[in-house]
Amino acid sequence: MNNRCACICSCGDFRARDCSDLCADCWRLWCVASKDHAPIANRSYIGTYGITGVWLAWLMGRAPHLVAEPAGFLMRAEVAPHCHCGALMVRRPGAWKCYRHEEPVVSSIAERFPRSPQLGVLP
Repeated sequence: MNNRCACICSCGDFRARDCSDLCADCWRLWCVASKDHAPIANRSYIGTYGITGVWLAWLMGRAPHLVAEPAGFLMRAEVAPHCHCGALMVRRPGAWKCYRHEEPVVSSIAERFPRSPQLGVLP
């Protein structure tokens, strides 16, 4: 996996934690609306496949947070956890579930939303 900053400035620094794939310096400059620093928009699913992408309507209805993720996020391999009964759980939007019980066993997944800059409103 590439750990380099994904800014349009191509600085090449390492990504900082919770900075939308940017290094800390680029994130700080983007937060004050610098036109030279911003995440590369075409890395996301919608930026790659556009509004006419064949799966866009389905994704928007089922898991809209995936549209903002990089296109390769959908192809990333995940290892299914085991339920307490020993069976593999099934991936569902926002959770892992095991249906081998009267009431399905649910293990929630925290969704990762990219942070946006905190800009002030112009008067």
